[in-house]
Amino acid sequence: MIALAVLVGVVLTGTSVIGTLAVRTVRRARVLSRELDRTSAAYRAGRVGMDERVNRSGMRT
Repeated sequence: MIALAVLVGVVLTGTSVIGTLAVRTVRRARVLSRELDRTSAAYRAGRVGMDERVNRSGMRT
């Protein structure tokens, strides 16, 4: 009976640890996704600005 209680305790502890790791992983993935979105938006905005400058300088020549 004690062995069964220990086994159940180990299973519950393992489940808790795996759940905690899964939650941390999902949170980190969301943070990285937001950072990637910001970075790509900044890149696109910079690229549009550069394209406009190139077009304007081409018009002057």
